[in-house]
Amino acid sequence: MKQKPAYVYRIYDQRNGLLYIGCSYYPMVRMIEHKNRCWSIYISYMMITLYENKKAAAIAEKLAIRDEKPRFNTIYNDRSISG
Repeated sequence: MKQKPAYVYRIYDQRNGLLYIGCSYYPMVRMIEHKNRCWSIYISYMMITLYENKKAAAIAEKLAIRDEKPRFNTIYNDRSISG
C-alpha cells in the first residue's frame, strides 16, 4: 500500500525570521488555522518541503525545530518564546 505524502512547512515574517515549523498532510489548511494564533500578525510567507510519508516528515520537523529554533514552536525547541 502506497503511503500518503506529507509536508514540513516553515512560516516566516517579513524580515525572513523563522516563526514556526510544522508537519501536515495539508499545509495550506494548517496555515489558515495558524491565522488564529496571537503571532499570526507577523506571518509573511510559508515555505513547504515534500516528504514521502508522515514518518519522514515528522522526523524532519523535529530535527528542524531543534536545529533552527523557530520563535513560536514550543515542542522540541529549547528556546523561549520571547527569545
